[in-house]
This record gives sequence, C-alpha cells and structure tokens, in this order.
Amino acid sequence: EYDLFVTCDVSARDRLAIAGPYFDTAKRTACIDHHISNSGFAQVNHIRGEVSSACEVLYGLFDPEKVVRTIAVPIYTGMVHDTGVFQYSSTSVRSLTNLSIRKLMCRIR
Repeated sequence: EYDLFVTCDVSARDRLAIAGPYFDTAKRTACIDHHISNSGFAQVNHIRGEVSSACEVLYGLFDPEKVVRTIAVPIYTGMVHDTGVFQYSSTSVRSLTNLSIRKLMCRIR
C-alpha cells in the first residue's frame, strides 16, 4: 500500500494497466491531465481539457517564481513532446506565452 499515487497524462482509470492495483490500494490518489474525456477518476483531480499538455497543467500548479532549472527543463520537454513540437491543434499562444516559458527558460541559463 502506498501513501500517494499520482497519475500524469492518463485520461482514464483503465489506462493504468498493470499499475491499476497500486492505484486502487493507495491511501490518496491524484490525477494531472489535459484530456477533455477525463472524468476525474482520482480523489484529487487537476484536469484542464483546454490546455496543450499535462505538463502545462502541472506548471499551472507551481509558483512560477520558485521554478528552477531542474523543474523547468522537464516541464518544457514534456510540453514539446505532448504537443508534437507545438504543432497539434491543442497548442495555443497561451501554451508558449501565458506560461512564461520563454521568460522561465531565459531566467535559468
């Protein structure tokens, strides 16, 4: 039994496959996702179907002023991959500007 099970970029409980039993026995569960089809299968759900990626949802949970390079780079990498290098239809100007990614990447040089 685990204290916490966090899913990222998982749209439904059945997509957990062999990890499902660990999810079911966790004391607390959380879901961070961007799929509009996600019905909110965890105890705590951060689902934003209007954004480009799970990493964009995750970034929205952080205080941008406290994000350091070791956090910023994986978040940016996740956004790049989940958006098909910013070319999928879910990508918006907000994906690149409202998240202050450019500012964040410049700040961490």
